[in-house]
Amino acid sequence: MAQSTIKEVLPCNIKKVWERVTSLIDYSWSSDLNRIEITGKNTFTEYDKAFVKMNFF
Repeated sequence: MAQSTIKEVLPCNIKKVWERVTSLIDYSWSSDLNRIEITGKNTFTEYDKAFVKMNFF
C-alpha cells in the first residue's frame, strides 16, 4: 500500500480547513476527483478522473 506524509502550516482557522477537505459537496480543491456520489447516510463513492471508484463506508 502506498503511503504519503505531507506537512504544511496553513495561516487560517483549522476548523475551516477541516470543513473544506471533508466536504462531499465542494471537492474542487482535489484536482484528481471527477465526482462524489453520496450513497447513504454515512457512505459515499469517489470517482477519480479515470472513473475509477473508491467506496467509503
